[in-house]
Amino acid sequence: MYLKIFEDVISILHNDYAGCLDKKGCDNPNFYREKIQDSGNMNDEKFVGIVQDYLLDFKDLHMEFKYTAQSTEMEDDVGFAVRRYDDLLYVVSNEKEDRVKKGYAITALDGSTVPELVNIHKRRLMETEAERENWSAILPQYKSADVVSESGNSFTIELKKYPKEIFQPEYSIKEISKDTLFLTLTDFMNHNAISKLIDENRSFLTTRKNLIIDVRVNKGGSDLAYFELLPFLFFLKEKEKK
Repeated sequence: MYLKIFEDVISILHNDYAGCLDKKGCDNPNFYREKIQDSGNMNDEKFVGIVQDYLLDFKDLHMEFKYTAQSTEMEDDVGFAVRRYDDLLYVVSNEKEDRVKKGYAITALDGSTVPELVNIHKRRLMETEAERENWSAILPQYKSADVVSESGNSFTIELKKYPKEIFQPEYSIKEISKDTLFLTLTDFMNHNAISKLIDENRSFLTTRKNLIIDVRVNKGGSDLAYFELLPFLFFLKEKEKK
């Protein structure tokens, strides 16, 4: 059963995948076929892990393979998020883990330094810019973290696992001064919601001099979702020239 599913995945990627011509020859399906065939105790969890590892060959962040009955929100995380800068992982949010705070730096996981971790997980990270790396699926693989607080105190914590909460997108516009609007888009998934937001605030968008767009937290999506915003950006630019 598992091998048949894997063959279907290969067929889709080699024939139907939008990038099949550009990515031709980038994968090594035989390596993963053998892993499936040689496993004497294959189960759903192991199989999903093998296919996910195979997909990394394509270096496409838009592809996923998971249980149809399992939402990604049911996965565990460590209760905080990080972003890498140079050789440290900095805590950027701590929704559930109160032992670390924003600005704290993680120097190692299970004794491995951050540069070592980057090398270990370079296939999954896929990014050339450190700030764009996604460590959310990597952190739960480790048991401990070496932390340095903003005051310079060093300590080690045992990483806990917390249920991952359902992500609630935010599409909002607020006026922060008489000339400036603040637009928050946490993803580009819901074209209709973003379009409605633009329509309902059209008068603001056409009369304010400055527009700040906050995409510091953004889960991606379709470029169609923000195309309707482009005329207002050019409009604001033209107003500045005048």
